[in-house]
Amino acid sequence: MLLNIECKYVVFAQTPRDALTQTQYYFDQTSRQKYLAKVEKRHDYLEKNTQKVFASMGWAMPKDGVKVVSIIVVNQLYSWMRSPLKPTHVKFMDLPRLKDYLDNL
Repeated sequence: MLLNIECKYVVFAQTPRDALTQTQYYFDQTSRQKYLAKVEKRHDYLEKNTQKVFASMGWAMPKDGVKVVSIIVVNQLYSWMRSPLKPTHVKFMDLPRLKDYLDNL
């Protein structure tokens, strides 16, 4: 398993407008930010270039293949992170959930 973990500080949404701005930052494909799209692009790169990544790090390639898991760790987990607004293979977690997730691998 190859973990792609990103850490992001999410400012607490004071108003519905703040929450809308945050969701657009992650999910809006027309904005300049497109944060989730950037993480998905890195995920796709890692999946396509797993052997190259393992070779450059000096790691032995597992015989049964490598699964890439992408996680965005945030300080505050909002409902739109638990149920993303678009299908994605990226998981959103806060630190306690990340610890539990890693303990159960």
